[in-house]
Amino acid sequence: MGGVTTAAGGTKADFMNGDNLILASDIVTVKCTVLGSGAFQGEILLTGGKKVTTLIATDPSNAGTANSPDDKAPSSTDYVNKFKEAINKAITANPGGVKSTISLPQDQDSQAKYSFGKTVYFRHFLYS
Repeated sequence: MGGVTTAAGGTKADFMNGDNLILASDIVTVKCTVLGSGAFQGEILLTGGKKVTTLIATDPSNAGTANSPDDKAPSSTDYVNKFKEAINKAITANPGGVKSTISLPQDQDSQAKYSFGKTVYFRHFLYS
């Protein structure tokens, strides 16, 4: 979960350094929803009743936003399905490989030209 830093510029905690590993064999299902606040949430349900909850936003930091990631949620059409597809692609990528990376699609039409300003970031990762 890159892009999340403290006011001093350092990473908040070890689990926020971008290396959040989940065994593909532990994944039962993936659910992505738009919360009442407008935030996009992904839940990866795991064996044993555990889960990983993520939030995404179009802003990598909390700077200048009262409710980020709620008020910085992706706004392109059908983004919640793009979000779920990105997670599923990472789960099924590189069979037998050591690890895979989730690359979130940009907050725009799938056929649009790349624009750095349309980047979407993971803002929260909670294993519970």
